[in-house]
Amino acid sequence: MSARLFWRAGAHTWRLRRGEIVQWVAGPELRAQWREHALFPATREEASLWIEDGEQWLAAPASAFFLRVSLWLCRCAFIANLSLMENILLPVLHHGDAAMLAQARKRVEALASEFDLDETLLAMRTGSIDDIAVRARAETLRAIACGAEFWVAEEPFLELRAPERKALGRCFTRAACEFGLGVLLIGEGPYRDWTPEIARVIEGAPQA
Repeated sequence: MSARLFWRAGAHTWRLRRGEIVQWVAGPELRAQWREHALFPATREEASLWIEDGEQWLAAPASAFFLRVSLWLCRCAFIANLSLMENILLPVLHHGDAAMLAQARKRVEALASEFDLDETLLAMRTGSIDDIAVRARAETLRAIACGAEFWVAEEPFLELRAPERKALGRCFTRAACEFGLGVLLIGEGPYRDWTPEIARVIEGAPQA
């Protein structure tokens, strides 16, 4: 059985398969509660985001979890004093080994031009990059280059112009269809306008 990503809110649990794009419609308060238990679960029972792969169960803060799940939550995925390249490679820098880092760097170098990220941008400190569209493309490259199996993005289209939203929607589609990532989009927008390949739209956390 292939790995599946699970997320939970209240009494309800949902799952995501690789190669699938799902939107979870959740407002700010629900997302904040969910995010805390996704990143800082005190116990297994409190975890709101995890992977099941056969008998293996993984959640934060395990390194293996962060290597398999690329997180773009609350737009807090970049460190200002690191270069864009270093930020893209952050999951393997923190949780991988030298061989994984070398492989991820080769993927970035091979794919960067396809995401309009040239050597100048990759060398810049992220704190000096104000263009949200550049950051969005870098997030896409991070998920793909670092070998994630799942990509979780919260309010990814926020503050982007219409052409940029369509471009990012194509990135989500490519991540799922070409690279086999399971993509979970979290937020209130009509995301199918920009990502028509969304397979399911799940409304909040229905009352039990």
